[in-house]
Amino acid sequence: MSNEGQRHAAELKLLEDRKKELEDALERLARDEADAEEVMELATLVEQLEQHVETARAAAKRAKSPIEEKNMTKTKDVRKAAAANREAAERQLDELAKQMQEPSETF
Repeated sequence: MSNEGQRHAAELKLLEDRKKELEDALERLARDEADAEEVMELATLVEQLEQHVETARAAAKRAKSPIEEKNMTKTKDVRKAAAANREAAERQLDELAKQMQEPSETF
């Protein structure tokens, strides 16, 4: 082979090596891009799960807190109503006892 043929063969070899490097880089890029898309999908799923968890926590908190507060409020209201009813009943009993009292009886 002549010097020019050897030079062309060497240049062709360099070009083929460069082509192979670029093809490999392109494959890596495609894999990286697929990985990036998968990561983005997973990140979206994680965000959705976090939102579901937050919603569930908020619902549980709302469900728990008002019941406790309502129960406490109801208990206080019931106690107040019971005390008021007791006082009213005692007054009515006193009035009834006074009405039924004979002149010789003491109350």
